Amino acid sequence: MDANVTSVLVGILAIAAIVLAVWLQKRKTSHTLHDNWQALVTGLEGLVKKLEDGVPAGLVQTMLKKGEVAIDSVPAKLLEYRSTGSSYQGGSQGVSIRIAKGLSYRVGANRGQLVRNPDALSVIDSGDATFTNQRVVFGGQAHTREWAFDKLVDFNAGDNGTQVMISVSNRQKVSGLNAESVFHVQPGLLLEVAVAYANGGKKAALELARGYLEQYRALEPKRPEVKVS
Repeated sequence: MDANVTSVLVGILAIAAIVLAVWLQKRKTSHTLHDNWQALVTGLEGLVKKLEDGVPAGLVQTMLKKGEVAIDSVPAKLLEYRSTGSSYQGGSQGVSIRIAKGLSYRVGANRGQLVRNPDALSVIDSGDATFTNQRVVFGGQAHTREWAFDKLVDFNAGDNGTQVMISVSNRQKVSGLNAESVFHVQPGLLLEVAVAYANGGKKAALELARGYLEQYRALEPKRPEVKVS
């Protein structure tokens, strides 16, 4: 076969491979978005069912108090502000001023010092977060935490509720939870539903959960047909 023809064929095959790779990537991205959406909708449908019928036996490992109702339990990461150590700030040798021949005086000299760095938000453990109508309980490999609603000051859920920071009156620093997976109902949304249950009972929690379910159903991403040109 002529060398020029071979080069052309190799070039065509290379272009075809690139086009195919782009098409597969677009298709994969489209399916990933839809899969994530479907997982969230399924999770919300499950949450509504748990609110209606109760949490299945064995899902929640936390010992419940009298009158406490379990809402859901999901894998999560514990977030807390922790020290990132200290930094050395160098000193200054100052300025040497000559007073007389062979005699000088140094002014402005100071020693360096260690300065504590600002605390940074860090993941300190992984485990399960249980949401009830009275509190949120985290149980991890090394740490346990409880955020009781009767001590709740404020909470702030991030984008899509994947992260939620909680302030309680019995703890100086804000702490919180981060989602372990996109395939579960997110901690921020669960906390909203749990607080609604605490304030307005089962009816209020169901109304909020059903409202979120309808919103997510309406946001179904399309699966565009990717054409190879």
